[in-house]
Amino acid sequence: MSSDNWKLEKEGKGVAAYTREVAGSDFREFKVEATVVATVDALIAMQRDIKNHPKWIDSVKTAELIKEDADNYYTHTVANAPWPVKNRDSAVRNCISRNDDSSATIEFYSDNSLAPTKKGCERVGAVKGSWQFNPTNNGNVDIIYSAHIEPGGNIPAWLSNKFSIDVPFNTIQSLVGLIKKYT
Repeated sequence: MSSDNWKLEKEGKGVAAYTREVAGSDFREFKVEATVVATVDALIAMQRDIKNHPKWIDSVKTAELIKEDADNYYTHTVANAPWPVKNRDSAVRNCISRNDDSSATIEFYSDNSLAPTKKGCERVGAVKGSWQFNPTNNGNVDIIYSAHIEPGGNIPAWLSNKFSIDVPFNTIQSLVGLIKKYT
């Protein structure tokens, strides 16, 4: 892992979570790394199985597929937020690129034109991130999940920054537990 000002925040069961400051934002970027026994195709299939996102993506209450094609899928997600903060919803464009070395990247970013804000939710201000899947020589895949999220509305930075450690860390741990379904 390159340093690039990343600070290790949490580590356990083969998962490491990092954060770093983002210029002009009160909200930190996160990066979570892990190695799983899987294939790149299985990891992409799991990502594209939108109806099952609430089973493994921490805090996701509902997830809907808006549309998809061979290399892109568009989602509308509602995430649980702690009281008194409103649940957050986001409309996201996900773009898959496969590389000659058998690795793949799913870049994602918010696109609020894809769906209206769900009733009772606050729209996430902005999301930009990626999932990187890099196969190893021993049949495993190294995963790097990173994102910067501007949560929208009136949410204290300290609260959002705590979630920027725990939520992605728990998400990767759940992914590790469920990936066998897709292999």
